Amino acid sequence: MSLIDEYLERDDTWHLVENRLQRKSLRRFESLFTLANGYMGLRGIHDQPLNDSYPGLYIAGLYDKTLFNNKELVNLPNPVPVLIGLNKDLMSLERTLSDYFRVLNMRRAILLFKTSWKLRAGARLTYQSIRLVHAIRKHLVMMVGCINAQDMDEINLMNVLDANVHNSPFDEVTKVYHLRILKKRALDDGGMYMEVATRFTKLKAGIASRIIADPSDHIGVFDQGRSITEVLKIRGGKSLFRKYVTIYTSREVDDLEDAALSELENAARREWTYLLNEHVKHWRELWNTSDIVVEGDRQAQHLIRFNIFQLLQVMDSQYGIPARGFHGEGYRGHVFWEMEIYMLPFYTLLYPDAAKRMLLYRYRMLEDARRNARRNGFKGAQYPWEATDDGEEMTPSEIMDLITGETVRIWTGEEQHHITADVAYAFDYYYRATGDDEFMTKYGLEVIFETARFWASRVKYKTGKGYVIERVMGPDEIHEHINNSAYVNFMARWNLLRAYEYYYMARTKWPKQLKRIIERIGLSEDEVENWRRIGEEIYLPWDRKTGFIEEFDGYTKLEDMLAKEVDVKAIDLERLKKTRLIKQADIILLLHILGDQFDFKTKKVNYEYYEPRTLHLSSLSPVPYAIIASEIGKMDDAYRYFMMAAKMDLEDIRGDLDKGIHIGCIGGLWQVVVNGFAGIKLGRDKLIINPKLPPHWRRLELGIKYRGTFVKRKYEQHENAGQVDK
Repeated sequence: MSLIDEYLERDDTWHLVENRLQRKSLRRFESLFTLANGYMGLRGIHDQPLNDSYPGLYIAGLYDKTLFNNKELVNLPNPVPVLIGLNKDLMSLERTLSDYFRVLNMRRAILLFKTSWKLRAGARLTYQSIRLVHAIRKHLVMMVGCINAQDMDEINLMNVLDANVHNSPFDEVTKVYHLRILKKRALDDGGMYMEVATRFTKLKAGIASRIIADPSDHIGVFDQGRSITEVLKIRGGKSLFRKYVTIYTSREVDDLEDAALSELENAARREWTYLLNEHVKHWRELWNTSDIVVEGDRQAQHLIRFNIFQLLQVMDSQYGIPARGFHGEGYRGHVFWEMEIYMLPFYTLLYPDAAKRMLLYRYRMLEDARRNARRNGFKGAQYPWEATDDGEEMTPSEIMDLITGETVRIWTGEEQHHITADVAYAFDYYYRATGDDEFMTKYGLEVIFETARFWASRVKYKTGKGYVIERVMGPDEIHEHINNSAYVNFMARWNLLRAYEYYYMARTKWPKQLKRIIERIGLSEDEVENWRRIGEEIYLPWDRKTGFIEEFDGYTKLEDMLAKEVDVKAIDLERLKKTRLIKQADIILLLHILGDQFDFKTKKVNYEYYEPRTLHLSSLSPVPYAIIASEIGKMDDAYRYFMMAAKMDLEDIRGDLDKGIHIGCIGGLWQVVVNGFAGIKLGRDKLIINPKLPPHWRRLELGIKYRGTFVKRKYEQHENAGQVDK
């Protein structure tokens, strides 16, 4: 049996497989094969990297400024390469390979690799490896490999730390070299250490690495400028090696070298099987909670597991979850609203401690959000559309079109104000699911009150309409500078009225804690009553008779076009702005997240109107359409949109997988299964259950955690609706 055989599953729905080297899809597979643990993400490059691969090592919260003065997640030195030298020649995947196999085992969170080279006179060199980013030991990467070099006397085995890395792999113009090398040296007992610092934010990272093979001769460590290489000489035949990499940053410790070397020594002392089993055991426990079992649809089973796997990989971050995970540099590693609206429900209903960390990330930036509001002439707290390690707005006001050289104005940072209500919604969602009084009184109430203050200062009163919100942008980003976005107005109304309800609930339930908050933020009962008055009088573009909700003022006066009539690659954006075509789910998303406010008729009318006018130019778009379609009984549509979301990354539907996965869509896919097909909805004090399975699904099994109790349940076709009280 080979090294990797025993780490394959009998059920291949746990695998993502590459059976041949696909050069044209190289960077896509590097995103798909990324391993992460919430602290770091390591792109799935080959052990022997190809020339056009894009290595990436990212640490949550490690940002540096760019040429445009905003910040991006920094690409750290590449710790992966294990090179093989044979007669002064490097074995490369550019050569003709007689065997090639790479598989991501999602059940165990390990990347397996096997390849063979045909050499002179029928000789063959076979290489196998196992790679993991440790789930418990957050600072550890481990690789275990086997080299079978028959009919050869000796080979050189090389372990590389390479700081010849940069950010922005997409074009030569915007490449950024963030790192200064502060230190690099050989270690006394084998191994090497490198320390780097970011140029502007001055954050430091220390990386230690060591490769061990028995038997072997340690040749030495060689300085090659921006890289260092440790070389072992091993005998021909079959050899097993272990490689350890440990990483710390100045965010966690003062003495980086001591921390990295201590972790390295501790790992090297252990049996590699102990470290691997420790990691696998933790992943087994994760899957015991989050796995979803589908009978009757093997493809869906595989897709669901792939998507859940990605959510599990990123969930322990202390600095939010970037829109492309820790898998690439799309959106420069910034955090957007999809963390709250699309991802947080998964964590809240399965891993509430992880959800709490996400919310604490937003709480820590509350003071910056207050400054943002004051800077823009408002009160309370205004959260940034694009965030990094703090609450400063990171959305550029303009960017350069690299093809035409023209400057393109970016309005999202100035008009996507719904992010503020989205954050408040997430705190409320967490409380409804967990009943965590301590968290709500220490953190949640203050955020909900300050965001309500923002909306009270953001509205204007207009005779005949009531309170209006002008010059905004909803989730549909085609239409800018709009007035009375239905999504924005409904969410602002929800934020104001929910803050009012929490205030009076706290007077009875948490009087001492409320008193401290009132004193800290200077809140009065008159101000709270004003929230209620504004919330009740906010203009809502909703025709109660027909059920139709107009996306924004004047929307129905635009030229009517259907999505099927348009070639989106050929049509000009300025032309689109004059039509009723929308980029992504907007009203339909509203019908999902505030679903208890809308009846069946309203959902059906709006679905049937907006569905043929939606271009789905965002990975987030299919999710709400799948959920609402299932609610109104359009199960063919629901399944079609489910599959669109499920395949978003595996089939690279957006064509930009090289920049990382679409973690918002991935979080949304879980909602399609749980909220849509299983029909589980989170009410104020109960779970509402109304399952509607796709016709060919025989059974669906999943679990959720509600108010401290984990419940696993099987759903059969034609199961009756019900509810679970708190």
